[in-house]
Amino acid sequence: YTRPVTRIEASRWIYQNVNSALNFKVETQQGIQNFPVAMRNDMQATVEKPIVQAFRPEKTATLVSLQLTHVVNTTKPNDIDNLVVIISEYADGSNRIAAGLVSAAFAPGDDPRGSSYLIELNAPVAVEKDKQYYIVVQPVASDSIFYLAGSTELMMVDSNGTTIQYLPELVTGIRPDQEYTTIVSFQQSGTLNEMFIPRAVDWEASPGKKDLTVTIKDPDSGEILTKGTIQSEFGPGINVRGDAYTVQFTPALTITQDKMYTVSIAVSNGTIAFYGDKQAIESSWDDSLPYPMDGYNPFDYYTGIYRSDLNFEMYWDDNTDKLKRMESILDQADYLFISSNRQYATTVRVPERYPLTTEYYRQLMGCPEDKDLVWCYNVAKPGMFQGNLGFELAAVFQSNPNLGNLEFNTQFAEEAFTVYDAPKVLIFKKTSDYDAAKTASILEAVDLTQVVHLTPRQASKYHGNLLLSKEDQVKQQAGGTWSEIFNRNSILNKVKPIGVIAWYLVIMLVGWLVTPWLRLGLWGLPDKGYPFARIFGL
Repeated sequence: YTRPVTRIEASRWIYQNVNSALNFKVETQQGIQNFPVAMRNDMQATVEKPIVQAFRPEKTATLVSLQLTHVVNTTKPNDIDNLVVIISEYADGSNRIAAGLVSAAFAPGDDPRGSSYLIELNAPVAVEKDKQYYIVVQPVASDSIFYLAGSTELMMVDSNGTTIQYLPELVTGIRPDQEYTTIVSFQQSGTLNEMFIPRAVDWEASPGKKDLTVTIKDPDSGEILTKGTIQSEFGPGINVRGDAYTVQFTPALTITQDKMYTVSIAVSNGTIAFYGDKQAIESSWDDSLPYPMDGYNPFDYYTGIYRSDLNFEMYWDDNTDKLKRMESILDQADYLFISSNRQYATTVRVPERYPLTTEYYRQLMGCPEDKDLVWCYNVAKPGMFQGNLGFELAAVFQSNPNLGNLEFNTQFAEEAFTVYDAPKVLIFKKTSDYDAAKTASILEAVDLTQVVHLTPRQASKYHGNLLLSKEDQVKQQAGGTWSEIFNRNSILNKVKPIGVIAWYLVIMLVGWLVTPWLRLGLWGLPDKGYPFARIFGL
């Protein structure tokens, strides 16, 4: 290779442009470099220190249950234990208005973070839109230690049905008596001036402003090298995961390549959680980006800098469950990573089976209806199309073979080129124009009752769907309907034998008309081409 493989190039772009929970900005000889660092992706719950999350319902409804994405008991994973969830109007859990209990052996299983658990409330509770409530999660036994990870899903019911409200993911929150400390190193030398936090929120919504202090020390001597402090209420803002903050370090710190540094983060009040950008992938059948390289571990369950469970699973059947999954992922994701054409160049070729997936890809890119969908993705560049789902094509990584200045777009070639040798990587970024209601209306307009799902044995018995779309109906009828073009009362159309004789004579006549030219062109044949006369005449 004379240039980076596209997925390698895309991975390095991601490390520089997609934010983790903590992002150190170092001024190097190559310019400002981003060094992403993860926060731990789970939170401990004990009787003494329960997990407390404030939330405001998005609408007036009845809260009936909660889904905890990952729960594991580290003290007695093989024994039956109890975890309680309290709904209250107060952060300490007093004056509870509802509660739920789940009893299980909270073992790790296939996922070391544990399984997902549905907690039914003892009585459905009416909650008011925008009013603040609290969820308190804690074990029943004083000697139990639980770790929770992932989002908490609130199941709300109103006259329009059931909806899900997502709370910020459970990561390691920082409390006044629980300073967060980690060891970091940098792949380049330079000057550290600031640390960027994409989103920070106080889970407990404690009143008043809080101080957040970041201190960098020498791990051997404990000497404080630099520090920075910001002050805010750390409310949720537009995004439930909070707003962005930048910590300026005083003094600026000269960084030495590969040297270890201790980073400590302390808060004065509340429980402050940090979040990076969330990316979604297409399926479990393609390479996840970014690659683990340059010393980064992107997907570790606990310390992955880009740990995300958002996966469309595009090969799954198009149905209402997949529709809800799509809407949920689009609501939560900040970036969409497409690492090859494995999904968008296959599923859309079977529109009877994947009408929802096909519409998703067309609307995501903004591919015009008169253009082939795969063609749009094969030629796409940032700014070339205007998507309709609130995401823009932020970056494309494509490596075309060339002869001098002449390039060949091999995205139209077969899979060895487009998936393995030189895959085209597309990265979509959510814009400020994203509208969940608009996105839902676009996707929900797809008629899922017409989805066809057959085994190979059944396929030969399926007669197909020959119905025209509304757009095609208008085009076809604009030139006249069948009855307008052909007179139904004509004797040729009413008496079949006469029609057959008429057509036979017409075809024979046009055959005679072209016979002289065929004899000149096909003079070398014994019959001078006469058997082809009627075909050429038509």
